Amino acid sequence: MKGYIVVSLSALPAVKRLVNDSRGMRVIISTLTLSEAIKRGYDVSPLLDGSVWIRAFSHRPPKVGGLERYDSEAVMIAQELSAKLVTADKKVAEVAKSLGVEVELLEGPLLDLQKGS
Repeated sequence: MKGYIVVSLSALPAVKRLVNDSRGMRVIISTLTLSEAIKRGYDVSPLLDGSVWIRAFSHRPPKVGGLERYDSEAVMIAQELSAKLVTADKKVAEVAKSLGVEVELLEGPLLDLQKGS
């Protein structure tokens, strides 16, 4: 195992591509990110096939940098695991970088995970 990638809510639509492109790395979604995706109507069944780990932060996640709890949890998990955080949200990227987290900022269309009907 080469390391970990934590996916924020804004990058969730690209999760299938991230899993396929990240051979040897474990892709992680936080529990609060999964919960928010369900609330927003995403079809999360592709996340539950075993290719993605669902993980909670080891403590109650604090709100960091004015981010929503689900983004704060993703940042804190990435920090805790010395993982790369993948996001499409510039504010999340800035906060994560300020905490010493490696960040990949996605741009362009993110089409893999669709909202359910």
